[in-house]
Amino acid sequence: MVFSKISFILTSLLLLFTTFPIPIEAEEGIQQQINNAESGTTIYIEPGIYNEKIIISKPLTLIGSGDVILNSQGDYPVITIDNTQDVQIKHINMTSNNFGGNSLGIKISNSKRIAIKDVTFNLLDKGIDLFKVEDSKIDQVILLGREGHFSSKSNGITLDYTKEILIENTNIESVQDGIYVKNDVNSKMINNEISHSRYGIHLMYSNGTQIFKNHLHNNVTGVMHMLTSYTAIMGNIIEHQNQYNGFGIVLFEGEQIHLSNNKLLSNQVGISFQNIENSTITKNTVASNQTGFQFIKYASSNKLSRNEVYGNIVSSVSDKNGAIVNENYWDDYDGVDLDLDGYGDTPYQSNDSYAKLMIKQKEYQFFFESPSVATLSKIERKLPYENDSVVRDDQPFVQRSNKQIYLNFNAIPFIIGSTGLVGGWLLWRRMYC
Repeated sequence: MVFSKISFILTSLLLLFTTFPIPIEAEEGIQQQINNAESGTTIYIEPGIYNEKIIISKPLTLIGSGDVILNSQGDYPVITIDNTQDVQIKHINMTSNNFGGNSLGIKISNSKRIAIKDVTFNLLDKGIDLFKVEDSKIDQVILLGREGHFSSKSNGITLDYTKEILIENTNIESVQDGIYVKNDVNSKMINNEISHSRYGIHLMYSNGTQIFKNHLHNNVTGVMHMLTSYTAIMGNIIEHQNQYNGFGIVLFEGEQIHLSNNKLLSNQVGISFQNIENSTITKNTVASNQTGFQFIKYASSNKLSRNEVYGNIVSSVSDKNGAIVNENYWDDYDGVDLDLDGYGDTPYQSNDSYAKLMIKQKEYQFFFESPSVATLSKIERKLPYENDSVVRDDQPFVQRSNKQIYLNFNAIPFIIGSTGLVGGWLLWRRMYC
C-alpha cells in the first residue's frame, strides 16, 4: 500500500514537470560572451536573431556562424567599437524594424586596425560611421536603404577625421550619400557599386583620396568633390545621373586632382569644373551626356588633354572665362587634317551662346532644339569667334584613339546571304528575261 502511494506521487510529479517545464537558464548572449572573453579571442555567434546592443572595447574577432541577424534596438548602434584596436566583424546581417528612426549599424570611434567584412545592412538609417579611425578596412558590405526621397535618409558609410581607410567591393543603394568623406587623409574607395542615392561618393575637406574602378549610377551626382585636393579618380564608370541637377563628377574648389581613364556616360553633365587649379584631366571618355564638359572659373594651370568627347547633345559649356585645352577628340569638330598628322589644321572652338545660358539658368535646357535655339546656332556659325570666352582646343584630334576597323568573316551569314542573292537573281531572270 505504501509503495503504491509513493508510485502515485512520483507519477503525479513527473506529469506536472512535463506539463510545466522547469526553466533552464539561456545561453550567454553576445555581449556576455564579449565581456567574458580575453583580448584576442574569436567568438563564433550561433545562428539566430539577436536583439542586443553590442559594445566592443578590446581586441577580438566576432564571426557569424550561419544565418546570424542582429536587430537594431531603437536609435542606438547595433555594434559600438570604441577606443580599441584589432577588431574584426565578419559574416553578420543587421536589420531594423524601427522605421523613421535613427538606427545605425556599426559605430567606430578612436580606434585603429578595424576590419568589417561580409556584413549586410538592411533597412537601417545609417550603415557604418567612423570617427577618428585609422588603418581600417570595410570589405564586401551590402547596404540597402529604405524607399523614399534621399533628403529623408542618412549616409551609407561616413568617414570623419579618418586616415587610411580602405572601402572596397561594397554594394550601396538607396541612401543619402553612399560614401561620405570629411576631414580624411589618404583613404581609398575601390570597386564599389553605389546607386539610387544623392551622391555616390561625397568628399569634403580631405586630402589624398583615391577613387578607383567604382561603378556609380542612377544617383543625382556620381562624385561630389568639394574643397578637397590631391585626389586621384581613375578607372570609374559613372553613368545615368539624369536628374535635373545630375552630374557625373563635380570638381569644386580644389587642386592637384588627377582624373583619368574614367567613363562618363549618359549623365545630365559629364564633368563640371568649378574653380579648380593645377589638375590633370586625361584619357577620359565623355559620351552620350546632355552636356559633356562644364567649365566655371577654369584655371589655365589645369591640363585637360587626350579625352574623347562624343555623342553629347552639347560638347562643352563655359562661363565668360572660357577654357583653353589641348589634344582632345571632339565629334563636333568640323575642321580638316590636310597634312595627315592626326590633328585638325584649325583649332576647335565652342562658341554657343545657348550653352552659356544653360550655366546661368538650367531651365533653358528644356528649349534644346527649339526653332529659336537652332536659328541662334546657325547665326553664330557665321560670326567670328570670341577668343576670351570660348572653349578652345588648339590641337584637336580628328579621330578617336580606339577607332579601328575589324574585318570578321562568319561563314553561315555569308552562305545565307549568297544563296539569297543568287536565288533572287535567278528569279528575276525567269520573270523578266
